[in-house]
This record gives sequence, C-alpha cells and structure tokens, in this order.
Amino acid sequence: MSGGEKQRVLIARALAQEPEVLLLDEPTSNLDIKHQLEVLGLMQKFAHDGGMTVIMVLHDLNLASRFSDKLVLINEGKVFASGPPAAVLNPANIRAVYDVEADVDQNGLGIQVLPLRSINEDEEDITSLFGELPVEERQSRAVR
Repeated sequence: MSGGEKQRVLIARALAQEPEVLLLDEPTSNLDIKHQLEVLGLMQKFAHDGGMTVIMVLHDLNLASRFSDKLVLINEGKVFASGPPAAVLNPANIRAVYDVEADVDQNGLGIQVLPLRSINEDEEDITSLFGELPVEERQSRAVR
C-alpha cells in the first residue's frame, strides 16, 4: 500500500467513528493533487453540512485558504494571526512568519499565495554552502 493509500485509509477510519471534532495533521501528505482536493473537499463538506468541527494542520497556504473558513498562523509556537484567510494571508504576515516575500491575490477559489523569494537576514546566500570551491564547481553544483 502506498503512502497516499495509507493516508486515505487513516482518514476513512477516523471518519467512520463519526467524531464531533476531527483533528488532522497534514491530511494531504503523500497524496497526489487529485486526492488532496478530494480529501480537503470532503473535510469541508463534513464541516459545513455535517456539523463536524474539522481542525487541520496544513503547510500549503493555497489549499488552507481554499478549504478553510478560519486560519491560525503560528510562529515559533505562538499564534501570530487568526481569522478568515483574507485577513491572515497577506504579504506582511507571510514575510514575518516564513521569511518569504510573496504576492497574495484573491480569486474565486480563495487567496492565492505566490512565493517570490526567500529573505535571508544574514545575507550569507547560497554560495556560503559551497565554501571555498572554485567558481566553476560552485556553478556546477548550483545547477544540479
């Protein structure tokens, strides 16, 4: 059984118990795009139509925005921001929590986050990872 199949079985077992509250940690891990959409759509349906409270940990900000009514953005173990996706997912919050510059756009499917670049405060950039290698070798390794 693949990792994705195991993940779907675990979710099905949890749903079979008909809980009032369902807590899921990365329910889309090991799933292909189709199954990610199906699982999150199902969770959204249970939350909206079935009266179930669904709490999920998701690292994909676009999926979290699309399938969640409320987001909690956590930074270093503390709540940094919470509320509707449009209030939580903005360039300033993403920069503060993830050290990433991002464009944020709202469309019919929710908030879309496009990461643009990593922000390195210590400006050692990627070349520091290669030490004192000759320029040609650094370029070769950077392309791989």
